[in-house]
Amino acid sequence: MLAQLRRDYAKKVSLYRKDYVHEIEMLRVEKQRKDEARLVAERAANEERRRLKAEAAKVRAEERKFFEKEFRRTLMKERGEKLEFWRMTGLKREEKKKDKKKLLHEQSSLWIEPKELEKKIMEALRFYSEFVHIEMVRDLRTRVSDSPRVSSNFIRVNQNQYNMGFCNKLSRLVRHQSETTSSIITSLRSFSSEAATHHRYHQETHSFLEPERYINSWEPPKDPRDAERMLAQLRRDYAKKVSLYRKDYVHEIEMLRAEKQRKDEARLVAERAANEERRRLKAEAAKVRAEERKVFEEEFRRTLGIFASYASGVLFNRRMKEREEKLEFWRMTGQKREEKKKDKKKLLHEQSSLWIEPKELEKKITEALVESTTL
Repeated sequence: MLAQLRRDYAKKVSLYRKDYVHEIEMLRVEKQRKDEARLVAERAANEERRRLKAEAAKVRAEERKFFEKEFRRTLMKERGEKLEFWRMTGLKREEKKKDKKKLLHEQSSLWIEPKELEKKIMEALRFYSEFVHIEMVRDLRTRVSDSPRVSSNFIRVNQNQYNMGFCNKLSRLVRHQSETTSSIITSLRSFSSEAATHHRYHQETHSFLEPERYINSWEPPKDPRDAERMLAQLRRDYAKKVSLYRKDYVHEIEMLRAEKQRKDEARLVAERAANEERRRLKAEAAKVRAEERKVFEEEFRRTLGIFASYASGVLFNRRMKEREEKLEFWRMTGQKREEKKKDKKKLLHEQSSLWIEPKELEKKITEALVESTTL
């Protein structure tokens, strides 16, 4: 009987275990199904989120492209307006140049074009040289006819003299023409913004000496030796005058250089004083701003301390209240979690009416073996 009882109990326990294993398997399958459904839902949600994100990125790219297109169009429009403005400015400048040139043409009745200026100068020089040469030959013939005893040396000296006079006249004429040309070019380029150099300033403002009156003023002597002596004396006087002119020029240049150096030093001293004054004013302004900032920070800190002392109690109470609310929330969350576990365990117990705890399983077997059951 005991063996039969044990066999029956073993059969029942095996059945209970099979039912328990089946229920556990069903719960595992149900959980797996729910997990798969959750994963599918999450995957679908992720795909939807990616799709929305891609659409948003596409829309942003289109907006950026449209904005870049509009910006490029606006930039090209502004660039076209600037180019048109500079073109119109250039046209106005050219018109002003033409008007100025036309006005200069009207003011000067004997205007000569720059292209024809050199040609006109060469024609005038050629005509003047022919005229001077004819006059020189005529004068020499007259003198030779008046004094038949004049030697070839005297004729050569007079020829040299006339050649020097002719060269001086040519140089004066060319200088006069160059002065006219330079004045014309200066009037045409008066609107230029370039600073004139010292050399150009000297050329524009230098006043040349009058022609030497001593040339052709003395009568030729009858003795060639006297002519040579007078010519040597003339050369010595000329060399002395040239040396004096050079000394005066060097002295003038030195004075101009000293004046320029003095002006530069005065300008540097003035600039240095202005810079020091500006630095001093800047340092004083920085000091004043620092003092104002310090006063403002002290006032702000004092005001902040007053508000902090006034609101410290309210802030402390608010923080304590928030902390209590958080603790209460976590406590209620833990209680709900424990209640869910108990409900799940109770449901499992109800599903298996003959459930025996593993700790009480051996005790139940012993009681069943010891207690006699009446059949």
